[in-house]
Amino acid sequence: MSPSKENQTITVQTNLATDVEKAWNCYTQPHHITQWNFADPSWHCPKVEND
Repeated sequence: MSPSKENQTITVQTNLATDVEKAWNCYTQPHHITQWNFADPSWHCPKVEND
């Protein structure tokens, strides 16, 4: 029997040649997220909200 979707985990890891503060800001600030949050060139991300 396969695990339920609630029990599945996906881990994504990358190495960046930048300082931690810049990486965190690009990952969490909405104006940065709109620049990278798409899996395909035909996608777009015109609005982001983050709390």
